[in-house]
Amino acid sequence: MIRFVLVALAIAVLFPYFLTWYWTISINEPLEEYDFIIVGAGTTGSVIANRLTEIPNVKVLVLEAGGEHPLNLFSKVPLLAALTLNGEMDWKYNTEPQRHSSGAYVDRKSRWPRGKVLGGTSVLNYMVYARGSPHDYDSWVKLGAKDWDYKSVLPYFKKSEHMASPDLSNSEYHGYGGPLNIDIRKDHGIAEWILKAGKELGYKIIDYNSDEDEGFSRTQSTILNGKRHSAADAYLYPISSRKNLHVLTNAQVSKILFDEDKDGKPRATGVKYIRYGKEKIVRATNEVILSAGAVGTPQILMLSGIGPKKHLENLAVNVMADLPGVGSNLQDHICMVLSFSSQKDISDQVVSPDAFSLSNLFSYLYDGSSSLGSVALDVFGYLKTNKNFTDRQYDYPDLSFFIQSVPIDPNDKSTVELYHDILNSKLEVIKEMQEQANKMNSKRFGDFNSVIMLSHPKSTGTLRLRSGDYSEHPAIDPNYLQDPEDVETLLRGLKFLEKLENTPTFLSFGMELMFAAPGCKKEIELGRADNFYRCLARNHGMTMFHPCCTAKMGANSDKMAVTDHRLRVYKVEGLRVADASVMPAITSANTQAPSYMIGEKASDMIKEDWKLI
Repeated sequence: MIRFVLVALAIAVLFPYFLTWYWTISINEPLEEYDFIIVGAGTTGSVIANRLTEIPNVKVLVLEAGGEHPLNLFSKVPLLAALTLNGEMDWKYNTEPQRHSSGAYVDRKSRWPRGKVLGGTSVLNYMVYARGSPHDYDSWVKLGAKDWDYKSVLPYFKKSEHMASPDLSNSEYHGYGGPLNIDIRKDHGIAEWILKAGKELGYKIIDYNSDEDEGFSRTQSTILNGKRHSAADAYLYPISSRKNLHVLTNAQVSKILFDEDKDGKPRATGVKYIRYGKEKIVRATNEVILSAGAVGTPQILMLSGIGPKKHLENLAVNVMADLPGVGSNLQDHICMVLSFSSQKDISDQVVSPDAFSLSNLFSYLYDGSSSLGSVALDVFGYLKTNKNFTDRQYDYPDLSFFIQSVPIDPNDKSTVELYHDILNSKLEVIKEMQEQANKMNSKRFGDFNSVIMLSHPKSTGTLRLRSGDYSEHPAIDPNYLQDPEDVETLLRGLKFLEKLENTPTFLSFGMELMFAAPGCKKEIELGRADNFYRCLARNHGMTMFHPCCTAKMGANSDKMAVTDHRLRVYKVEGLRVADASVMPAITSANTQAPSYMIGEKASDMIKEDWKLI
């Protein structure tokens, strides 16, 4: 009987994925010419493909370097999100060795997962849907991005969204009937304790995707019926029957092709791409739209001769347009992940070992319930720890806060693989976690995790070509924590966790912050002093996987701007950028939601510019 159940379960789970062997939305060969070519079928590119092909006589080709929405069970199951990283759907980028941070990581390098698949990074990410503070977008206007203020972008957030949670069913800040499903999961009891502790510290319970940007909330996620809802799920697969949309997978663009227009200005007329080892060309009569992401977009621009002139000349790349901002202004959120351990048994309030029991698997397959249908990032919060913001115009949050309801068992093989193979942590960090767990006579190092994220880093980095070879990954230097003020902000975040630790709710469960910091043993001998927290930040700060801003939009007078406010690349014609790289500055929270918004707004701009509406 058990064998029959297991076989039936395997068939139920695998059947939809086997279908993709026989059914695909990818064409075999493109036409010679299209109205628009979109490079990248990620979060933003999928949106634009959908919206442009709403017009039947507009022919669109989408080129995606990766494959189809994957035959990978881990991708669809939210709780298994981490297991999608460093696999076949991941570009597997690594940063350069960091000078001011990353001491706890092998060679001081951070892993940078980016999606190489239809749907892009929305197929790999942790599904958090967070728009950021309204002040973020108002500040973009100050940086030269006209018409990108909060009032102007809010309709595009709402347009993309279908808010499925009844908690927000009547909110003026949310959309209903949009392609992308947003839900609020309530799988783990620990969330209620965190919200209660937040109130004890004076924080309100808010909708963080409204105009409030200080307080705690349950997390809103891109999940539909307990399954990941990616950009491909929401925007591409539902319209695969449109005759004017062609999608070509496993096609890596190596270069944008240019001709001279009547005024002698370079005009993008197509792209060169490589598919299964063969180099091919396809032409665009209207525009080439780059949506290859914060890494891929600047790389393709520079390979095509658009970027810092001296850098390109040193690599013998023919310069089409000297734009020093390409690959500059690189920004990313850096975070601290610390565990809390309880003196009481709270296994029924977090992700428990029986999450993978047969009963839970059946529940999940039946209606998407159980822990498997949640990414377990149950609580999100905005923190304003620096009330003196005279150095900037806008009072946006300086930190974000997550609770992840996942116990850490450092002796578990999958945990070791996650920390060492996927996150690149040194083995001595894992060893110290194991030693502490053994001292507590427990399997667990922590019962759940807290994440403190630096919302607006002052440190910025660069992305540069290593060579003119399209297949070689670029040199990525986020320059984490170069500015000492970033360390001080993280320090305030760690002190916030101390305050949380001492709330009546946390004290009633004997909650204690856990530290595995072999690189800071000298500092910890003096207790939890500021210098220990500074050491912790410089050693254990890690990427939150939100790179952006490497082809920023801005005014023509800004020498570092790459596009104008309508996302058209300066100094050339027929070329537009639409993805997270165009952000002038990083938002206060995860970059997934803004990427959808950029796609919606860019689509309307393209239609207006070409008089398609």
